[in-house]
Amino acid sequence: MLRAFLELNMPDVHLLVVGDGLLKKILKTAAGDQQTIHFMPFQNQQRMPAIYQSCDLFCIPSSGPGESWGLAINEAMASKRAILASTKVGAAADLVGPENGLVFESGNLDDLKCKLNRLLADKQNLKRLGAASRVKIQKWSFQHQINAIYGDH
Repeated sequence: MLRAFLELNMPDVHLLVVGDGLLKKILKTAAGDQQTIHFMPFQNQQRMPAIYQSCDLFCIPSSGPGESWGLAINEAMASKRAILASTKVGAAADLVGPENGLVFESGNLDDLKCKLNRLLADKQNLKRLGAASRVKIQKWSFQHQINAIYGDH
């Protein structure tokens, strides 16, 4: 994600990276003194809605193998955010579609840049996608998924 952001070189767009994972030092070094890249330490779950509200687009660029569902997508959708997710995020297949965001091929920098650029090109569209995310996640539940798989018995 950081590499895609740097290569797109969009001076009016900011990147917010949240967390204290293993890559934090590497990412901070790679970001250098870019004024449009911001880092925040780990945030408690109760603070995450405010973090989601501070952005227009939520991106979860997981490359695996440790990612499973990606619950942050559910949370970002509930906060009315457009979504950009990698194919390694389990939730992407069920929760992300053209009505609320895009899915990019994990490990494919060109695909990530293309889809990131497409989403960031129209701020009004990001708002529409975010509104659709909220509607979509309000209808989603594990019971809904079970019924979709096994039928409404």
